[in-house]
Amino acid sequence: MPAPQTLMSHAAKVLSEPEFTDAATSANVCYARLWRYFAMLKGAVLYAKDLKKLRAFYLAIGGKQTDGIDGEFAAISNADTELIILQVPQTIAPQIVIEDPPVVRSGTPMKPIISTISIADVLEILPEIGGRPVPDMKQWKFRQNLVQDIVDPEGNVVQLWQPESS
Repeated sequence: MPAPQTLMSHAAKVLSEPEFTDAATSANVCYARLWRYFAMLKGAVLYAKDLKKLRAFYLAIGGKQTDGIDGEFAAISNADTELIILQVPQTIAPQIVIEDPPVVRSGTPMKPIISTISIADVLEILPEIGGRPVPDMKQWKFRQNLVQDIVDPEGNVVQLWQPESS
């Protein structure tokens, strides 16, 4: 795989961006231009060892189930996005160990974002539904939103976004 700077340079040329001598400036311009293409992101797929538990968790933090088949998948919707939770095949599930509390899976390149009216309300119910805030991580602001990372019952990290005006 090419180095990140090579990818950024290629993206800049494809998008007809001028060349920059400062790598950070070049990367920021490319990311800003590429951001408009993320509008195509419809949702995310999450594989679950325990579909029932993850389904209950994501419904409790504000989603609505729009589709599903017991034991196979659940489609949880919020606004115009969907989180599809797929049951890991029963031949693989016994090999997956979920500790108590689950190990935080923070070493992934993607993190789902869940919109919420109140981060405080979600944080209050997290222990009851098997979740918790990411240890030692405080809430912050990004793009007119309050943001908080939380951990679901299987250790997946998701971000809660609350509009600052709420």
